[in-house]
Amino acid sequence: MSHARPIFTAAEYEGVWKDLGLTGSPGEVDFLGEFVVLAATRGSRVGLRCRDEGGGKLTVSAMSTRDIRPGLRYVFAVFPKKEWKEINGNSIP
Repeated sequence: MSHARPIFTAAEYEGVWKDLGLTGSPGEVDFLGEFVVLAATRGSRVGLRCRDEGGGKLTVSAMSTRDIRPGLRYVFAVFPKKEWKEINGNSIP
């Protein structure tokens, strides 16, 4: 299993985008009403699993294959803040 990282600001999002060596625009996200979750791996596949724990609590985990391949695979997902108060046990700002 890989780590799912929540991102709550445009600056953090742009920094992660650059750290991954991605070029071009990361795309528009309204961080007042949304947040992003990132998972990355050197395995051949990566995906996110989301679970609604009830009461505005969201659990997001990243699943990836154990094989190591050249390059990097990643997935970004955008979630609405209004539906969630907490992600992985941490309050959403």
